[in-house]
Amino acid sequence: MMEVTTPCSGRITEITAEIGTSYAAGSHLAFIEATEEDANKANLQHQRRAGRSRA
Repeated sequence: MMEVTTPCSGRITEITAEIGTSYAAGSHLAFIEATEEDANKANLQHQRRAGRSRA
C-alpha cells in the first residue's frame, strides 16, 4: 500500500499500475473521474480514453 497525490478530487475509475512494479514520480497510475469544476480548479485539460477523462 502506498499513498499518492492526485491533481484534484474525484473517483478512481481504473488503476493502471501493476503490483510489484516500481514507477517514477509523476507516472500515471490510475484514471480519475472528476467534475468539470474540480478539473478546472486544478487547471487540468481533459484527455479522452475509452469514454473516460484522464487527468
